[in-house]
Amino acid sequence: DAEPEGLQRRPNPAVSDAVTAAASQQQAYANPHIERVINGTFAPSSDVLQHVSDGSNLTSSALLDPSNPLTIDRPILITDAPESIGMRVPRGAPMSPRKAASAPSAGESLPSKKKRVTIREIGELVGMSVPVTVMDVQTQEEMEGWVMSDLVDYFEDDERLFLDGQGERQASAQQADTSAKRTNPSRKATATTGSGSQEGNRPRVLNQISLEFSHTPLIRRTRSPQFVRELDWIDNDWPAKNKKAGDYPQVQYYCLTSTAGCYTDFHLDFGGTSVWYSVLSGAKTFLLAPPSKSNLAAYEQWLCQKDQASVFLPDLDSMEDVIKVTLEQDQTLLIPSGWIHAVYTPVDSIVVGGNFLHGFAIGTQLDVHCIETRTKVPAKFRFPNFVRMNFYAGANYLEKMRAGKIHKDELKDMKRFAGALRSWAPGGNAECNPSSIAATAAECAKQIGCSNAVEVAEKMLDEVARIERDGIVAQPGRSPPPKKLKLSLKGLSPPPDDNTEKMKPKKIKLKIGNLASLLKDDSDSELGNDEKKSASGDGGFRITLSHSAASAPTGNTGKRKLGMAADLDSKAPKIDPGDDEWVPGMAGDVTYFTASKPGRPKAKPKPKSKQLKLSSSSSSSSVRAGMVKPKAPSRASPKPKGKAKGMSARARLSKKMKF
Repeated sequence: DAEPEGLQRRPNPAVSDAVTAAASQQQAYANPHIERVINGTFAPSSDVLQHVSDGSNLTSSALLDPSNPLTIDRPILITDAPESIGMRVPRGAPMSPRKAASAPSAGESLPSKKKRVTIREIGELVGMSVPVTVMDVQTQEEMEGWVMSDLVDYFEDDERLFLDGQGERQASAQQADTSAKRTNPSRKATATTGSGSQEGNRPRVLNQISLEFSHTPLIRRTRSPQFVRELDWIDNDWPAKNKKAGDYPQVQYYCLTSTAGCYTDFHLDFGGTSVWYSVLSGAKTFLLAPPSKSNLAAYEQWLCQKDQASVFLPDLDSMEDVIKVTLEQDQTLLIPSGWIHAVYTPVDSIVVGGNFLHGFAIGTQLDVHCIETRTKVPAKFRFPNFVRMNFYAGANYLEKMRAGKIHKDELKDMKRFAGALRSWAPGGNAECNPSSIAATAAECAKQIGCSNAVEVAEKMLDEVARIERDGIVAQPGRSPPPKKLKLSLKGLSPPPDDNTEKMKPKKIKLKIGNLASLLKDDSDSELGNDEKKSASGDGGFRITLSHSAASAPTGNTGKRKLGMAADLDSKAPKIDPGDDEWVPGMAGDVTYFTASKPGRPKAKPKPKSKQLKLSSSSSSSSVRAGMVKPKAPSRASPKPKGKAKGMSARARLSKKMKF
């Protein structure tokens, strides 16, 4: 009987070893190493692989806590749902109650009763016309001219599904649904059969592992683990303005679509990046080898052999501690920096993952970069803008060392990191190309107050020596970074009509957070109290109100009306009325400011009655200060005129009549 319409079943990836071994005897593999992966004997993984069943325990702070057994130096298998570690992954359409009741439960439960995401759903999110790079597993050659719709057709091809042993029922269930939707009736799938196919005229086994989708709508349904985002250099050190313009290493989000029987031989991820890897559907089998000196040397030697494709890397005598890990649907694997790995796909699989550099594997990242350079790995297979990324990270680490805010594990390879930056320091024209290494090095040097990249490296070495001597503390005499104040101006929009007399004046709200810490003297500073006051004002901080923010939008006047606290105190100091900066201090300080229309010179403000409230009409808002709060004059009171302050026209006329 056919499966319910729309429900696509795949065999349980957690099959027994006996069944897998029996199946391996009947199947012709696309790569000779696959049988070794399935049936080979490897080192026990219990002492190496870290298991996390509760994703809430996997955080960046937990990974860096020396008392926590979790470490970022060894692989981590997360069996909890991806959402438990702060991820967002694409899911299939919600199941109906009837389909959810018939969905498998043992070994392959479906979170939130949602079906597996399909290759067609991925294609629709990415875009059917997006070019994709497809690799023939047998010949390890790229198939040219493919787009996403061709890959979808290949995955959904009924003949391939039947011959690959993925079940008559699956092919039958898909037939009615996919035949009507097929974008290009199995053109690519048909082209893969024949002389270039496997034994028995079977379709070729094709693998797609390089679709970076951060520029497609699929990114809106995908998010990397939270601990990855907190450690990733791209998220933390690469300038936001450059990233917004598309100038950044696009390696954070990949979608891998592999059919049953795919195999990727042993490799290191470019630039020594760490990798997060989450299975949306299907399963994956990994062979992992730690980045020991003997393993890295054997790997580099293996890369340079002419018969590399026929040599199974774990067979080399110098290779040690190779482990085997199986990753099932809705599980996530973290592969640390420098771990050599091969990947086998037992059933059709869809995976999302990403690469990231971080500060706790600097030495290994540099080791892998050197291996890539010595073995002449083509630029298209290397981490894009690797040197630029390291310059941005280096500038940030210099600031962190100066402020005493660096983790001790980040310091272990900092000297070598500084040496690498010094060796990469360019001598060309930094103005020729904003995206060049020279321009990036000059930008980073200027950002931290250095003349060039060589000086940045030397300052880093000086800071490492200081920390080794004094410990991880802030640089002596270094003032803390300036704190930011948020000024919120509300109610400055003009009234809906010109009847301003009936409109109540709006209010401007000034919000200042943590005022006590702003006014606190810096105990590390060598300035005296008088010098501190002269440098930063009586209160230790200053707020500047720009003309554009406080200017009246429209109205009868272009200047804000004033109120002077100095009028309440004859001994209050006087300041230049043309100054547009407000310096909070004692109650006797003048607390006024002006805001004329943009483009016009400020006029000297005219003092008015003894009040602190800054009243407003339709074109200006009122400002209330908290130091003195006298009673505001009545709205019906006439405005003071003439030289005498606070005197009405009637009072001045009465005074003249006395003479």
